[in-house]
Amino acid sequence: MRETIREPRRLARYPATTQAFALIAIAAFMSLVIPAFGADSTVLTLGELRSLLLVGQPDDEVAAAIRTRGVAFDVDRDVISDLRRRGAGNATIAALSARLAAPTLIVTTTPADCEILIDDQAVRSTASSGGRRISPLSEGSHLVLVRKAGYRDGSKRVQVRAGEVTRIEMTLQALPAAFELGESLPGLEVMINGKQMSGRRVELPAGVYEVHFSGPLFRPATQQISLSPGETYILDPQLETDFDAVARLREEMRSAIDQGSQEKSAKLAKQLVRYFPDDSEVLVTAAHAFFLDDDKASFVPTAKAAILHGARVRLPVLHRHRAIEGTLRDSNLVISKDWIVFEPLEANCPMARPPYPVGELASVALRKEGGYLWLELGFRRPDGRKEEVLRLADRGTTLRPAAKEKSLGGVMNIRYTGFVMELRPGAERSLESIRTLLTDSTFRNRMEAEVTDGNQPE
Repeated sequence: MRETIREPRRLARYPATTQAFALIAIAAFMSLVIPAFGADSTVLTLGELRSLLLVGQPDDEVAAAIRTRGVAFDVDRDVISDLRRRGAGNATIAALSARLAAPTLIVTTTPADCEILIDDQAVRSTASSGGRRISPLSEGSHLVLVRKAGYRDGSKRVQVRAGEVTRIEMTLQALPAAFELGESLPGLEVMINGKQMSGRRVELPAGVYEVHFSGPLFRPATQQISLSPGETYILDPQLETDFDAVARLREEMRSAIDQGSQEKSAKLAKQLVRYFPDDSEVLVTAAHAFFLDDDKASFVPTAKAAILHGARVRLPVLHRHRAIEGTLRDSNLVISKDWIVFEPLEANCPMARPPYPVGELASVALRKEGGYLWLELGFRRPDGRKEEVLRLADRGTTLRPAAKEKSLGGVMNIRYTGFVMELRPGAERSLESIRTLLTDSTFRNRMEAEVTDGNQPE
C-alpha cells in the first residue's frame, strides 16, 4: 500500500511529457510479456515470470499461466523462495510446487563401484560429481543399502524432499582375506611373509604376500600371491620331489625293519605312504612294516593298494608241516593280483604246484583248536571235488614240548609228551590282517574278474 502511494510522488517529480513516455513504455512491455493467456502456448521463462510479478499480474492469472503454458526452467525450492520474495501469491506458489523436480540422491561410496539398493530394491544410477546420482525418488524416508563383494554391507536411512538434492557418503569395511591349506603334505611348512602358518587357515588383510613352502621330501618353492578383500586362497603347492631324501627315508625304513624296530619302521612307512600313495615299491615296504607292527588298520589298505598296483606282497608266516606233528617252518605267503605263492615249497605242501590262481582260493578262516591259532587257506583241487588246506601260524608263535594226558574211554589215562602253542601278544591281529585282506570283497572281486579276463602270470 505504501508503494502505490509513494510511486505517484516519484512520477510527479518528472515533467508530464516524461510521465507520458514512461506509461507508454510500460504498456508496450506488458503487451509483449503478458499476451492473452488462453491464446499463447509459449512456455514461461523465469525472467517472464519475474516480470509478471513485477507489474502486479493477479495471482490466479499467473498460476493459470504456469499450469497451462508450463515453465522453461527447473523448479526447485530455491526458485520458489526467490519468487515468493518477489511477491508470488499462494496460487502461484502452489502451481510452482506442483512442478517441483523429484528428489535427487547422490551417494558417494568407498570403495567405488558398489551396488546400491533403495528400500531393498536395486536401482540404476548415473555418474555424478563425487558419487552416483539416483533419481527419481519418491519424497520421504528411504533405506539406502550399499554392498560390494569382499566388504561388509553398509546401510543408512535418509530423508529426501522434492526439488532437493541430498548427498550422503558411505564407507564399507573390508572383510579379512584368508589362506587355507588344501591337501596338506606331511611335514609341509608354510611361511607367509616370513612368519610360519599355524593351523589350516589364517586370516589376513587384503594385499600381496610372499608364501614359502618346504617339506622334508620336497624341494622348497616360493610364490607371490595377491589376496582380495574377503577372498579365501587355497594353498595347494605342487612341489618337486627330492628323490635323494626319499631314498634315504626308504633305507631308514628298511633298516628299522631289519633291526626289528617295529614302531619306528611303521612311523616312517606312514610318512612315505602319505607322500607317495601310488608308488608300488613304497607300498610293498610299508605294508611289510605295518604287518610286523600288528597295525591292521594301516596294513590292509596299504597291501591292497600295492597288489592292485601290480606289486607282490610277501608276508612272513609259519607253516605247519602236515607229516610231522609239532613242526613249524619259516615261510612267506606271497600275494599278487593274479596268483598266490607259498615259499619255500615242500613236496607234501598243497601248494606244491605253484602258483595258484586267486580264483582257486576257496576259503579263508581263522581257527582256534585246543588253544592253537591257525590261519587256514583252502584251495580247490583241479578236479574241483576236494579242497586242500594250508595251515599257517604267526611268525612269533612257537611250539614247546609239554606233558599231556589222554583218556581212553574214561577207563585209563595215558600220559605222554606233546606240544603246546605259545602265542606272542600280537599273533591274532597279525593273522586277522591276512584274513581280512584275502576276504575283502572289493579286492577279491577285482582279482577274480581280472583272472577271468584271461590274465596270465608274468
